[in-house]
Amino acid sequence: MSERHGPAPNFTAPGLHEKLVRRFLQPINQDRKLALILKNWGISMYYIVPTSKTFNQASTDLEAAVLRHGFGVLHVHDLGTTLRSKGIAFEEECKVFEVCNPAQAAKVLTVDMRLNMALPCRVSVFTEKGSTRIGMIRPVPMLAALSQDASLVLVAAEVEKKLLQMVEEAK
Repeated sequence: MSERHGPAPNFTAPGLHEKLVRRFLQPINQDRKLALILKNWGISMYYIVPTSKTFNQASTDLEAAVLRHGFGVLHVHDLGTTLRSKGIAFEEECKVFEVCNPAQAAKVLTVDMRLNMALPCRVSVFTEKGSTRIGMIRPVPMLAALSQDASLVLVAAEVEKKLLQMVEEAK
């Protein structure tokens, strides 16, 4: 059974993108827009799934899935190793994959250059109390919280769809 935090959006529903764009082109304040997005995507901005794979296998499989979906891995932060190398007693494992699709990133930056601070997308493979998990922060609610431009909803939905597919394939 999955431990998703909030329901996974159904990106295959007919007309979803059009409904999202129509809804968010309506003049509403930023707090209301974020509330609507969180209602539609669940109460959490997190998407986390458990896997029966080892930490190393899940990491390898995630990297392969990222490449299959036309994204690139810009960097991998091995937080567990970094913390231990600094003398911190940290027993868990955690790799954060910075992933990017240049065409999608350019769309976001063209609309709102400030969002460079939210890019690239980050997907993590980590252990928690003996279990391996794969997780991310969902782009749709994150971008909605950071920008008032409704046109970003479509871009974020396209990116989120791909990221969800990558996570599901890697688990």
